[in-house]
Amino acid sequence: MYAAIHLASAERTRADIFLSTDDRLIKKAKRNIQLIHVPVDNPVQWLLNVT
Repeated sequence: MYAAIHLASAERTRADIFLSTDDRLIKKAKRNIQLIHVPVDNPVQWLLNVT
């Protein structure tokens, strides 16, 4: 539940990305990508893609 609140806050503040280690949250966010307006990823995966 707290992660969902953090995700909503990230959307509200127009964050560039939302990083989380909560696999369930990441999977749900990726399944509902059309509803979520901020990219969601695992910090390790994001770092590997950025570098």
